Amino acid sequence: MEHPEKQQKQHVVCIPYPAQGHITPMLTLAKLLHSHLNFHVTFVNTHHNHRRLLHSRGPSSLDGLPSFRFESIPDGLPPTDPNKTQDIPSLSSSTNKYCYRPLKELIERLNAGYPKVGFILSDCSMSFSLDVSVDLGIPLVFFWTSSAASFLGYAHFGRLINQGVLPLKDSSGLTNGYMERVIDGIPGMEDVHLKDLPSFVRTTNNDDKTLLDLLMRRANKVCKSGAPVIFHTLDAIEHNIMQAISELAHSTVYSIGPLQLLLTHFDRDEASTIGSNLWQEDSKCLEWLDSKDPKSVFYVNFGSITVMNQQNIVEMAWGLANSGKNFLWVIRPDLFIGESSVLPAEFVQVAKERGYLARWCDQSVGSIFDILLSRTILIVTSFAVPNHLLGLASLILIPCLRAVLSHSSIGGFLTHCGWNSILDSVSNGVPVICWPFFADQPTNCWLCCKKWGIGVEIDADVKRNQVERLVKDVMGGDKGDEMKERAMQLKKMAEEETTYPYGPSFRKLEELVSQVLISKSN
Repeated sequence: MEHPEKQQKQHVVCIPYPAQGHITPMLTLAKLLHSHLNFHVTFVNTHHNHRRLLHSRGPSSLDGLPSFRFESIPDGLPPTDPNKTQDIPSLSSSTNKYCYRPLKELIERLNAGYPKVGFILSDCSMSFSLDVSVDLGIPLVFFWTSSAASFLGYAHFGRLINQGVLPLKDSSGLTNGYMERVIDGIPGMEDVHLKDLPSFVRTTNNDDKTLLDLLMRRANKVCKSGAPVIFHTLDAIEHNIMQAISELAHSTVYSIGPLQLLLTHFDRDEASTIGSNLWQEDSKCLEWLDSKDPKSVFYVNFGSITVMNQQNIVEMAWGLANSGKNFLWVIRPDLFIGESSVLPAEFVQVAKERGYLARWCDQSVGSIFDILLSRTILIVTSFAVPNHLLGLASLILIPCLRAVLSHSSIGGFLTHCGWNSILDSVSNGVPVICWPFFADQPTNCWLCCKKWGIGVEIDADVKRNQVERLVKDVMGGDKGDEMKERAMQLKKMAEEETTYPYGPSFRKLEELVSQVLISKSN
């Protein structure tokens, strides 16, 4: 006979899209459900990412807890290098085709035990989970991990195709000024240009339009599903856009976030040390930051997928060097295109003097718990310390650590404009230099530079002189001071939104869960 409390605990199955930028916010939301609402969590990675996590975090890192467990399903792709992100178009197509049955069989197996699955929390990009939900009669909640503006852009792709705006007639549309045209008719996104919409609008008749079609269909499927949708955003900065989505969708939408700030109120929860980074972190970068003056370090990180060619690397490197500022640059193992791409030896010498080159690091508030656990283990494993005391030590030390963007020495951030990075910047009041590459990044850049005034965009054909000038401006110029002031205003808004226990984001999360569970009981 199961313990009564175990029988009554609600069970959520979380299905992230299998890329770092999606796994991280999904895991943060799962931790929040576990710590704030006492949910039993089953977190489902793909086999590939499950192996990557074991490789980066250690063989016992996914053992989980009695009430927070990890499972994995196949993604339908052949095995690939565990140190690299899979090809995104292939991954998107494959998960859509092959993951339905493995997920359904997994949930059926979970339902053979206790607690029964109460609802499915699915990334919108894993929309096949809706079919599993319908077939098994289990409520589903969708989770959109990027900006609400990017979702609205995807939802209007069909209209732009019908109007003949998309696809581009040929590649000349990328250079002849066509991308500068203002797109009317997207509520909440007035004065947005074609170039500011998600990058898949740049396809031509001669291109493979698979992702354009796929993302358009997924946005429409989510809108028509009737399932509640969580948007990982701050209502104060995307309010009009969220209103437009609520009028477009056939379901209730919730702006909940930034999730990392919400989670800080539960930093002593037993699941707080569970990590999501697919690369090993360099925790020493925090010690290096400790040695620097306030607002004296410029931070550079291009996320988990972006790749750069040798020319980009060299121009970026010398721009940072010539700025005269201290810098922390995250250069993950697969950032360079081609095996021969290397940093100039002269630049490496400059980096030794006033820079720090890290392979990967934690930049957000919540995931810094991962570093804590590794530090704690290094300190105490040489002693005969029982496991329960090791766990207690980690919980005591957690509040002492800081993430990169919350560190007092950080004065600016050059980013690819991934949404997690943008929310991290907003949460910590850090102005940004934007270098968007693909997917939702151009839209996020538009939000930062045109709507909020916390960023400035760098040319796609990056040159060292522009890098040098913009870094100096952000770190000390009048324009930088204005952006910092605005960034601090957004930080205050984020803190108010995530105040515990009565902040709007907490109330919306509780309202959502109540709605789903009431639906289930009916």
